[in-house]
Amino acid sequence: MSRRRLCLVAGLFTILLADASLGNAGVQEGQESESLWSELEELEFAILDQGDPNEAQCQRVLELAQGLLRSRLSDQIQEDLFERVQGILSGDPRRLAQWIDAYTAQRWSSGHYEDAYERLEAEWDLPGAGAHGIRLLIRLSQYASAIGWYEDALNWAAEAEDRVSDSWKELRCEIAGRRFEAYLGMGLPDQARPFLDEERNLANSQAHDAYREWYGLTADLHHVEWCLATKRFRQAERLAESILRRPGSETLRAWGGEKNRALIEFRGAMATWELAGRDPDSRKRAQQMLDAVRQRPKLDLLDRVQVEWRLAEVWASEDADRARQYLQSAKSRLLARTKDPGMLRPAEDEAVVLSLLARLQGDSDPASQKLVQEAFAELLDRWDDLPSRKGGLGYLQYTRRRLVLDILMEQTMGSHEGDEGRRQALEFLYEAQCRGSLVRERIATGDPAGTFDQAREALTDEQQGLLVFFPGRDRGHVFAVGREEILHGWIPSARTIDPLRRGLLRECQQVLRSPEQAGSEEHGWVSTVDQLSDLLMPASFFPLLQRWSRVSVVGLDLFGELPIEWLRLADGSRLGEHAAVSRLPSLPWGLAMARAETGDPAPADVLLIAAPEMSPVVQQQWPQLPPIPFSEDQQRFLLSMFDDSRVRCLSGSSATWAGLTAAEPASARMLQVLTHGVQEPGEERPVALVFASDEERLGLVRCEDLEATRMPPRVVLAVCEATGGAPRRGDEGASPIATALFRAGARTVILSPLEVDYDAALVLLRQLNASLESGSTMAEALREATAVVAADPRFGHPAFGWFQLSGMGDERLFPDR
Repeated sequence: MSRRRLCLVAGLFTILLADASLGNAGVQEGQESESLWSELEELEFAILDQGDPNEAQCQRVLELAQGLLRSRLSDQIQEDLFERVQGILSGDPRRLAQWIDAYTAQRWSSGHYEDAYERLEAEWDLPGAGAHGIRLLIRLSQYASAIGWYEDALNWAAEAEDRVSDSWKELRCEIAGRRFEAYLGMGLPDQARPFLDEERNLANSQAHDAYREWYGLTADLHHVEWCLATKRFRQAERLAESILRRPGSETLRAWGGEKNRALIEFRGAMATWELAGRDPDSRKRAQQMLDAVRQRPKLDLLDRVQVEWRLAEVWASEDADRARQYLQSAKSRLLARTKDPGMLRPAEDEAVVLSLLARLQGDSDPASQKLVQEAFAELLDRWDDLPSRKGGLGYLQYTRRRLVLDILMEQTMGSHEGDEGRRQALEFLYEAQCRGSLVRERIATGDPAGTFDQAREALTDEQQGLLVFFPGRDRGHVFAVGREEILHGWIPSARTIDPLRRGLLRECQQVLRSPEQAGSEEHGWVSTVDQLSDLLMPASFFPLLQRWSRVSVVGLDLFGELPIEWLRLADGSRLGEHAAVSRLPSLPWGLAMARAETGDPAPADVLLIAAPEMSPVVQQQWPQLPPIPFSEDQQRFLLSMFDDSRVRCLSGSSATWAGLTAAEPASARMLQVLTHGVQEPGEERPVALVFASDEERLGLVRCEDLEATRMPPRVVLAVCEATGGAPRRGDEGASPIATALFRAGARTVILSPLEVDYDAALVLLRQLNASLESGSTMAEALREATAVVAADPRFGHPAFGWFQLSGMGDERLFPDR
């Protein structure tokens, strides 16, 4: 069986290490392991003498083996025990499934994460095991989510669902919980919520009181996690408090319910801490709550380490000595763990602890700086060992990685003055970004990752610069990178930015849905954007920005969709009015695109997919979608600037996926798509494009379809909410559909962050094409197109321009002009 190195996702604590199958029936808690071994050996000899064991003997073997697992056995003895018991129970699939479940749960709890998962993966298919066999599938889904393999987790849950019967409500409850965990881990709380509701309903319908309490408590834990994921911190705090006031039954505690209660306490404490910026008393309450959680006996080692370094963070500003004690305790626990040393979660925990210790020592302490650099270097090595995977590991999506990198950048700038310290900090960020999936895939094909200095050389000149954002927990960084200088500024955390950003998006959505309100003077976008400008754009950057006519932005999308083009400069103008703005998924990706060969001119300039005829299936599922009007006059309006012989157009019933692939999109300089976009609930990458039906597809084109087809270097999607869906871990912050197009060969992608106003989109696309035909780059053409829309009296709000199309990457359609 192939070995796979597995990564633990940060902050996921819902592994239920004890359930009914792990009970201690028939074995007393204090019974000596020697007597258990003796009885097991005697029973084994008796079975060998008589042939096959009877049911009572199989049950006793299982009880004895489970008792031995709770003893302190060496790894080799545990392995021998597994094979020995597996041989005895091979004729009893139900008890064999219980034994496999108990053994792998013990291996997991003792830190052998890789071994536990791979053992389950190899042994789960046991014909005749019934509900116990399905539990193995559920456990596989549970472990897959905990280690970050969310697609696998969903597949295992689907396999379990296919095998479960209607009578096993408790299993359906667990399956719903596993799906919830997977979607929440993907960063898709909207897709997770239906499974939380299903889990709650199934828990309430349990006939057995103990099952109802147990699954209800698990649903409670998931509900608190959902509130945290959706930034409902006050709701999470109150929910946790109300749950913890309920009395717990003896049966629930025997099943491990106390661990779930401890995890709810921890989640509640984290919600309280998140509120500390708005409520001074919250920090004190969070300190007390976390300290109480730390004393709970049912927490696993890694959970306890997480509590201790969170405690250190909470106390650091008030009592550095106390914070240091918590960190030293966490460090001692980690040093004692030797199982699966290659696993990433223990390594990330250790890096966090060492980094926080170094921060408490002060930025100027050389030994502390060396400690953090070594921890970061070790993490880079671990990331390199992990397989590149679509939607897999990102470069700073996880709390631990971001915290280590943040501390390292702080230390570097504190110990080196001026540009050199800032350059070294960006070098560390660049190294982390090289572990994103888009860049790793290019590295795997032989394209070198390069260095920050090489990226700076390729992406800046006297008139072009970079704005690099790195959001931290309590505050973040922004860098202005020019050819000769690097500036740095502090920016607030995402918690401060997010309310303003969301309010701006809501207003823009309302305007786009009700264009008649666009000219109203009552809208507050100007005030909101000016506040965002003050928070995100340091005044020291203004002289440099005024010299640039082109700006590439990296990392802003980690805050969420935000129109940086609207940010105000010193003279009162907007950045997008002054300079052509493009976005890059990461610095290494920008370097790779700058190095990419242009190739021979394509035989066609534009391939246009416009107003596909909606299939009955799409119309039934999304009845609110109106038909898109598109005539020959509108086609000429959009494409008249190009030679007719170099334009291809598929519209109406001919705008099928088969038609697009037959037209060989990579043979065109640019692909433009004017259609509806929809969100498919429950999908990991929920955005899909509406096409006309063909024999293979019923009118939807998904990310996996785009990835499988070679795309032209430039793609423009005039599609509602084409950036929809959470950024996928590993995709450098890019939206799912943009990442799919990059994987398929695109170097520049222009898409719509919000709903598309059809009339405004036609004006934008026409001017975009005219500017591209005259020799402008994509970013320059986009700026010119938004200026034309802004001057049109029909469109009185900037959302009709800047929020209709947003560019990632930048190059010329006609480099010879």
